[in-house]
Amino acid sequence: MTKLCDDICRLRRDRELLQTKLKKIEPLQGKVLQLKKELSETERNTTEALRLAEVAKDEVAAHHTTTNQWKKRAAELELENKRYKDMLERQANAVRSTQTLQLNILR
Repeated sequence: MTKLCDDICRLRRDRELLQTKLKKIEPLQGKVLQLKKELSETERNTTEALRLAEVAKDEVAAHHTTTNQWKKRAAELELENKRYKDMLERQANAVRSTQTLQLNILR
């Protein structure tokens, strides 16, 4: 009988200990659920950030291409402008030479 009473007391203590541990664990379950939700949100945010980064990369590449095209066009226009300036300078020199010759002839 004593053995039975000792076993019952031990079982009650074990049950109380388990109930105490269970009460300590219960808030952790809520915390785990909260962390799971936060992890899901973080994963969604990461996915969206990666998508936006890809879009930005594509836009930068497109702008880079456009910029290179404009740079090439600007270089072409600069060369054309230089040719026109050279042509104008030659024509101005030719006019000056002609005027000088005419003045020399008139003298």
